[in-house]
Amino acid sequence: MLRVLILQPIHDAGVSALAAAGIDVIHASDASRETLLALVPTADGLIVRTTPYRIDAEVIDRAPNLRVIGRHGVGVDHIDVEEAARRGIIVVNAPEANSQAVAEYTVGLMLAVRRFILDADRAVRRGTWTDREHLVGGEMFGHTIGIIGLGRVGSRVARICAQGFLMCVRYYDIVRKLQYEQELGIECSTFDDVLAAADILTLHVPLTPLTRGMIDADALGRMKPGACLINTARGPVVELNALVTALRSGHVAGAALDVFPDEPLPPEHPILGLPRVVVSPHMASHSDESMARMSLVAEDVIRVLRGEKPTYPVAP
Repeated sequence: MLRVLILQPIHDAGVSALAAAGIDVIHASDASRETLLALVPTADGLIVRTTPYRIDAEVIDRAPNLRVIGRHGVGVDHIDVEEAARRGIIVVNAPEANSQAVAEYTVGLMLAVRRFILDADRAVRRGTWTDREHLVGGEMFGHTIGIIGLGRVGSRVARICAQGFLMCVRYYDIVRKLQYEQELGIECSTFDDVLAAADILTLHVPLTPLTRGMIDADALGRMKPGACLINTARGPVVELNALVTALRSGHVAGAALDVFPDEPLPPEHPILGLPRVVVSPHMASHSDESMARMSLVAEDVIRVLRGEKPTYPVAP
């Protein structure tokens, strides 16, 4: 019988699809590398979410029967796709599954930072009602949002901000998106121009050698003074220590981060002691609907194990 190892819990929709296909499902007790190395030798397929380590040659060496790795989500920077391809292992993901959830969460973070929502909540809980007098933020309406990366998530953020808040939307992408420019009335600009114009800068790029550290001290210095930074993409896109410096100086007024260079974020990290910073534990994609859709990467895992062509293969 074919066996699929599920490293972290996924929605029942994916588990049910595997079971209905007659596949034996192994649920790991935890997502540690040690547990993965212990269980993967008997697996024909592997489904993973985000891990703090890479699914690399050592893992693949332990898995002589492995034919497919399913990424519950989109980003595969923690999977050695090239090594997998060399071993004849197909990597699949779920690129359409979580875009709406991440876009909505991104806009929620913008509102939280702009309108001091978490500070207001804490004020009521500690009985300092008069904090309302100084917790005065800015509206979204009429302001400029800069979007770095107008892909599946970035384009949805653009739509929400352009049509819902009537914001001026400027974006930078390595590929110009004329369709969205015409449909939404948004403007393509250079990277530097987006940095300089945005009241809110939001990042929606994959982690690649080109995007790693792209928001460094120089880029932060070129941002519009008093702007806010939102990152629901990948942690290493932002140089976190440089952001701390920019926040302390006041040049960057606020930040909302769902992702970090090192996850979990160390509890002693200085960014946690700064005002007007909102953080969350890499959960922008966590809606009920998107968790179900992401779990259905299992359908592509099944296709590969049956010798069929997958819908969403990841190219090395």
